[in-house]
This record gives sequence, C-alpha cells and structure tokens, in this order.
Amino acid sequence: MDIMTLGNLHVNRAFWDLLQRNRLDSFESFMRYDHVEIVKQAIKDRTTAKLTLRHDGKESTFYLKRHTSAPLKEHLKLLTRLSRPKSAMNEWRAIIRFHELGLPTMIPVAAGKKSSKLGLVSTSFLLSLEIKDARRLDHYLAEWLEHPVSRKDILRKRTLIKQVAQLTRKMHRSGLNHRDFYLCHIFIREKEAQEDFELFVVDLHRVDIRKEVPRRWAVKDLAAINYSSLDLPVYTTDRIRFLKHYLKKERLEKTDLVMIRQILKKTRRMAKHTKKMQKS
Repeated sequence: MDIMTLGNLHVNRAFWDLLQRNRLDSFESFMRYDHVEIVKQAIKDRTTAKLTLRHDGKESTFYLKRHTSAPLKEHLKLLTRLSRPKSAMNEWRAIIRFHELGLPTMIPVAAGKKSSKLGLVSTSFLLSLEIKDARRLDHYLAEWLEHPVSRKDILRKRTLIKQVAQLTRKMHRSGLNHRDFYLCHIFIREKEAQEDFELFVVDLHRVDIRKEVPRRWAVKDLAAINYSSLDLPVYTTDRIRFLKHYLKKERLEKTDLVMIRQILKKTRRMAKHTKKMQKS
C-alpha cells in the first residue's frame, strides 16, 4: 500500500485523484465536508458519517470518522492514568498494520490530525472505503440461525466458527488486541458458490499494537466475542469448538481451564456492566 504524507494529511495514493476531484485535498476540507449522512455518534466528540464520491461517472461509498476535542477534564482524567485521548490516527495505524500482516479489515483512504498548542490532539479524521455486500456478524447469525437449520448449514456454521477463531488467533499472535472485539465489529461477506466466508475486522480505534498480547487482553477479546453471542443460537459445543481452533488443539486440556474460567468471569462482568448501564 502506497501512503503519501502531505503535511498533516495521510493519503492512500490509489485514491488521491478521486479525492482531489472532490476537493478533499486538505485536513480542513475533510473536517468541514458536509455532504454526508451521520450514521453513528456513540459519544459527543466522535461521529461516523457515510458519503458518496463521484469520479469518471462512477460512485464509491466511504465512511468518515471525525474526532473533535475532548473536554479538558477528560484529558486530565486520562493523564492521571498515564494515557492520552485516542485520535483517528490510532485507527489509521492499526488498519495499516492489519494490512501489513494480511489481516482483513477496511481499506484506508485518508487520515489526518491537528494538535492544540499544548500538544494534545484536538481534531482528527479517518476516511475508509465501504466494505461492499458485508454485514455485521451478529446480525448475520441472528437471521441465519433463527430457524431450524439443515445439515449443510450446521457444517457451514462450523466452518464459520473455525474462521473466526483462526482470525482471532492470528490477530493475537501478531501482537494485536482489539479491546472492543464484539461480533458487531466483525463483518461477514458470503462467497458465491463457496462454503467459506470473507471476514473483516472493523472499528480499530482502540487496537493495541504490541510485540506480544498479554494474557488479560487476549481474554478480554475472547470474552467480548463470547458475551456478544449470548443471545444468539450459539451453544456450548460451538464455544468449545471455537476455543479448540483458537488454541489450535484437538481437545482442551486441564491447563486450559484457567483461561476458560477467566473468559467466563470477564463475560459475567460485561453482562453486569451492560445491565447497570441500561438502568442508568
């Protein structure tokens, strides 16, 4: 992937001509671009918008994430934890690293940041290409497995479990932990006339890039997958099959019980936290 840097703007060279033709050629132009449809705003200082750009009679769909300045008290709270607010550049670097390792994710188009005088990131953005014909994995599973399934469907389900487990294993073995690894952050696309699937890991803004993923962070990712499947037709045998593929073992051993207990404990804590948030 050929990335060019123009001041505080980073661009995938393959899209530079398209961006220029749509007058998206500076940091400011991305931050003020208003021909968008807001699709998500989980927190006040971060929005995700959908937009369409035209070039040579063709249209392409993109997603634009914009981070605005967090309140000063939020900066101070993070500094007491020896941390800093996340910018869109965190996700940009994670996406680039995923591509370097051959891990499936979004195609990065452009990103940039602008820092305040104190050196804290105040505004930033990320533009990525739409993953066509792909759906959230939790939505896909809920619809696909809602009704009694055939023997063929059961075999395809097992194939999918194996693929998700292998993807998770490769991510962790490559020194990457997601920190929000719920099924909604895995996209799936069916392959025409084939038994396997295409998977994509998305929403990488919290990803940690390390030489080795510590056990507790691997457990957190595994617990997130487990928790987000609790209301789906995913059974104990499915969860055991997933762990076997993740650990690359024919059968689980007594030594694996420690990790299993840690995953279950973290899953319960996630469920308790969600219940508490829903009441507040």
